[in-house]
Amino acid sequence: MADILFCNLCDQSVTVSDLDAGTALRLGDRSLCPACQDLLGARTHAKSAAGPLVFLMSILGVVGVLFLGYHGYRGQEAFRGETQVAFESHAADAREEVKGKLADLKKELHEDLALLRTMGTANATNRGRLQADVHKDLKRLEDDIARLDAILTEQDAISKRLERSEATLSVVDQRQRESRRTMEKLRDEVELLSTQLRIAAQRGPASSTEASVFSPQITGLLKLLQSTDKDERLDALNKIAPQADLRLVSHLLPLLSDPYEFNRFYAAKALGEWSAKDAAPHLIETLLDEISFVRQAALQSLHKLTGQNFRFDHQLDPSDPKNQTAYGSWKTWWSANGKNFLEG
Repeated sequence: MADILFCNLCDQSVTVSDLDAGTALRLGDRSLCPACQDLLGARTHAKSAAGPLVFLMSILGVVGVLFLGYHGYRGQEAFRGETQVAFESHAADAREEVKGKLADLKKELHEDLALLRTMGTANATNRGRLQADVHKDLKRLEDDIARLDAILTEQDAISKRLERSEATLSVVDQRQRESRRTMEKLRDEVELLSTQLRIAAQRGPASSTEASVFSPQITGLLKLLQSTDKDERLDALNKIAPQADLRLVSHLLPLLSDPYEFNRFYAAKALGEWSAKDAAPHLIETLLDEISFVRQAALQSLHKLTGQNFRFDHQLDPSDPKNQTAYGSWKTWWSANGKNFLEG
C-alpha cells in the first residue's frame, strides 16, 4: 500500500506520479508539492542531465524546505500554544460548569434525602398506626369468633333439646293415636255388645240347641285356644275352623290379637268364611296388623262380609297415607252403617 504524502509548506497531498515525474520533491520525511517547488524555482524535468545549476538549485530547494519546515514548526508550536491556552480555558469553563452542576446535584440530593427522611418518618408513623389497627381488628375478630363459638354451642344444645322434644312429642302423638284407637275399639265393642244384646232380647229365649253345652271335643279345643303353646293354639284353631259355628265367634275374636301371626291369620280367615258379621269391627282393626298376610286375610274377610272396598292395600305399611285414608273410610262406614249391617 503506497504512503500518502503531504507538502510541508501548503499541506497539499503529493502523489506518487508527481514524484516519479519529478514535479514533486521528497527528502526524508519532507515533501514539496509541484506548486511549492515552482515557487522556489526548484522544479526540474525528469530524466534530465545533472549539472552544477541543478545541484545549486537542489541546495536552494533543501534550504527552502528547511526554512519552510522550521517556519511550519514554529507555526505549529504557536498553534499548539494557542490550542493549549484555548483548551485550558475551555477546561476551566468546563470545571466551573461541572462544579456548578455538582453543587446543584448535591443540593438536589440533600433535598431528596431530606424528603426521603420525611417520608420514612411518615411511613414509620403510618406503619405503627397500621399495626395498631391490625392488632385491634384481630382482637375484635378473636372476640367475634369466641362469641360465635358460644352461640354455636348454645344452638347445638338447643338443637339437641329440640330433637329430644320432637322425639317426646312423637311418642306422645303415637300414644295419643293408640289411645284414640283403643277408645274407638272399645266404643265399637260396646256398640256391638249393645246391638247383640238387643238382638238377643228381640229373639226371645234361646232354643234348646243354642243353650246346649258344646260337645266335649269342642270344649277341649276351646281350652287349647287358651294354651301358652302357640302351636297348640294353632292346631285347635285349624280343627275348630271347619265347624262354622257362630257361637264360637267370641272364642275366635281374641285370636285376632294373638302373638303368633299364623293364629291371627287363620282366625281372620275363619271369621270371613263363617260370615260372622259381629267380627267386622274387629277385622277393621286387624287392617293395622304389622304382618302383610294377616292384613290380607282381614281385608278379604271384610270384602266378603260387607261387600265394601275402600282401596286398602295390604302390601303397603298401615302408616302409609293411602292406607290411613282407607282405614279411616272403613271406620267411617262402620260408624254410619254398623247398626243396620248387624240387624240386616
